[in-house]
Amino acid sequence: MPHVKIYSSVIKLVFRVILIKKEKTVKVYHVKCFGQSYGFGNEVIVIEDAPNLNMQNRSAYAKTKNTTCVFINNINPTQIILDYYYPHKRSPLCLHATLGASYIWFKNNPAAKNLTVITSINHQEIFVEQIQEKIFLTITEENIDSEKISINVALVKKLLNVDDLKVKEYYIASCGSPKLFIEISNNEHLYLLKPDLGLINSWSNANHINGLYVYCKISENTCNGRNFNHLNPALEDVATGIATATITYHCKKSLTIYQGKNLGNKCVITTEFANNRVTITGNVEMVSTIETRMHL
Repeated sequence: MPHVKIYSSVIKLVFRVILIKKEKTVKVYHVKCFGQSYGFGNEVIVIEDAPNLNMQNRSAYAKTKNTTCVFINNINPTQIILDYYYPHKRSPLCLHATLGASYIWFKNNPAAKNLTVITSINHQEIFVEQIQEKIFLTITEENIDSEKISINVALVKKLLNVDDLKVKEYYIASCGSPKLFIEISNNEHLYLLKPDLGLINSWSNANHINGLYVYCKISENTCNGRNFNHLNPALEDVATGIATATITYHCKKSLTIYQGKNLGNKCVITTEFANNRVTITGNVEMVSTIETRMHL
């Protein structure tokens, strides 16, 4: 009937108007961080101007993009809140995303020289400084009650899915995102590891840990490392800033940590330990900038 078709068309039009009103144009930046040279780096998508986008939609966006995403909420000219999302979960802190978001913020605020980042989940403060186009993140160690978590060599080997591996040390520590750290003796074994990612994920969730980081010292102040925090092995981190900061605290000395070699994406993070604080830095590269509409 004609009037039914008209009524149906009006309803569809009304819904379209409602959806459009709930959408907003936001700026989206694709950035690579900690690359050893041009073209390398850990990817992050930085989203600006979307403070009203809820957690469900933010999580869905990260899952769709299949990479780390960070949302910037501006507080005032010298402070921002950052909200971090991996494709599989929200995160309390991600330092390569912090570096990428800070890089974008400084580009959009060229007169500024420093910035305070506040993390969305734990309200942790990170001091950020730009010196001669280089960005430095300063972070402090987080006290956690790791004694309640039962861990031994047998469990470490089970998580790593190996029987024969010389483990030098293992410990749980945090600079904002607690992890299980495992130091091994053989650098070749580091790149042969194929851990049980499902077991790591379930064990991490049960103990409120964000995966594990395995590293091997190749000199007094240099390490190679790998991070296991994703269910999908293709999403293995090529550079894990929070892990390098935490290892630096543990070792109480400045370090250079290489990562991503086994993934064909060579990255390097430099840390400085002074006055019981860790400052990390690395290269940042802008890949692309777009404007898109997001449903709020």
